[in-house]
Amino acid sequence: MQTKEQLETFRNLCKANGLGKTDVWQHKQSGNWIIGRAGIEKIQGLNNIQIGIELAAAGVDFAVVKASAARTVERKKIKVESLGSANAKNSQVSYYAEMAEKRAKSRSILMLMGFYELGVYGEEESDEFKQSKNVGAPTLDDVEAAPTARPIQPAAAPVATPPASTTPTQPAAPAQKVVGHTMPQDDNMGEPVPVYGVTAEQRKRLLQQLESPLITETERTKSTARIDSLTEREATDAIVKMEGILAWRAASNELYEFAKMNEPELGQAETGRLLALCKDTSVTAEALLKEKELGLAYLADEATLPLPSLEDARQNLRGFADDNAAKLGSVEYDRLVKRSQAKTANAEELVQELVDAQARLQPIAA
Repeated sequence: MQTKEQLETFRNLCKANGLGKTDVWQHKQSGNWIIGRAGIEKIQGLNNIQIGIELAAAGVDFAVVKASAARTVERKKIKVESLGSANAKNSQVSYYAEMAEKRAKSRSILMLMGFYELGVYGEEESDEFKQSKNVGAPTLDDVEAAPTARPIQPAAAPVATPPASTTPTQPAAPAQKVVGHTMPQDDNMGEPVPVYGVTAEQRKRLLQQLESPLITETERTKSTARIDSLTEREATDAIVKMEGILAWRAASNELYEFAKMNEPELGQAETGRLLALCKDTSVTAEALLKEKELGLAYLADEATLPLPSLEDARQNLRGFADDNAAKLGSVEYDRLVKRSQAKTANAEELVQELVDAQARLQPIAA
């Protein structure tokens, strides 16, 4: 149950964004408010929200999509990003990329416009949120908010104060608890506020993810211990985040194994570049797999391996110099640093410079 202020804020947001009774309904089980796909599109159109979509990771039985939502308010651009995922466990349909895109788009729009922080979800978030599965659920007009303060009673006429009782008073009742819920008692509220805990299905999914060989034993132990303390929303976010992590680590491992296995054919410079990408978490899983695809095409003589950009070539050469400063000596180190900064240099020259430097260093390393 939401507080009076939260429910009033939600009502005002719905009114400001032109949402009607057919756009908003309540999930029977959790009590969360749901906005349908048509309602999400109304919000986007009314506020001129620009959406960017990027496939973060994908496989045969899953997809993770990153969406960015942006709008301009008083000449200031506001932008948020969110992930959406779909797999055999959380989607009844098998077109996972499309479903993940819908969820990511819905989340980003609701975050940008202030709905998400009120506990409001998009219809695509779960199959159980569909309007067809919540027929007869309360509408906004049917629901009253939890009171934010107890009503103040009028002052009574003064009466004589009786002597203090010698009977010990009972201690205050502790916060109520039920399985799957936490019911904290707030002194400013007339009743406990339910916070829904992790569901059995969410717990099962998280434990399955943690069984992956891509998760370290330390990570597995710490994460397993935290599962039961998560709220339902935190568990949803954790599942999405974990899918992204697993997808990235799988792609990183694939590229790493490819680079090491084909180092003689790829050459030291290209192998070093690929291995560096495997450690760069700013590179998406999709981009890592694309690098492997390009490498395979190159080895099969189906394409020419592209040169890195000039900026990447500069960074690669400078990074090599910094990593091997002691072995190179001050003179060679300074020369490579200056070469990486030369305004007249091009990417091809810098790549060759890196290859030559690595070759010169090889006997020293041996």
